[in-house]
Amino acid sequence: LRGCGVDPSSVPEAELTAQDGEVLRAQLDWSRRLAVLKDKGRAEQAAMLEGTLEAVLAWRAETAARLRLTPHAVLPEHLAKSVAYALPTTKEGLVAAGVRVQGLDDLAKLLAAEKEKRTARGGTGDAPAAAAGDEGGWRRKRQLP
Repeated sequence: LRGCGVDPSSVPEAELTAQDGEVLRAQLDWSRRLAVLKDKGRAEQAAMLEGTLEAVLAWRAETAARLRLTPHAVLPEHLAKSVAYALPTTKEGLVAAGVRVQGLDDLAKLLAAEKEKRTARGGTGDAPAAAAGDEGGWRRKRQLP
């Protein structure tokens, strides 16, 4: 896992033992997406994804401080990576992705702004699923508005 950029301590023991589970899949999917983008000469797209994740994690830290919760209780890292990739831009989309905390409207606005940045840089604003070798797969996994 470390070779894929995944910290094993971020994955529940049961998922490590079974070598499958939501957290493990999300962590590995994120690492593989970035690796594929970089391998295919699409470092700018990889950097955009990483920038989106940084913005989501900053929102998480601010929200955690405001609510007096741990950042992980606000948004686990695997969900942060999932929403940074899929960019659900509505409260309903975030709930469908599994996010459950106060302040979802602010996160939806942040993700809409990130989507606009991707579009402004010549992208579609959608997750680069084809680059990860899974044409439309992210849509099948999570039906997000």
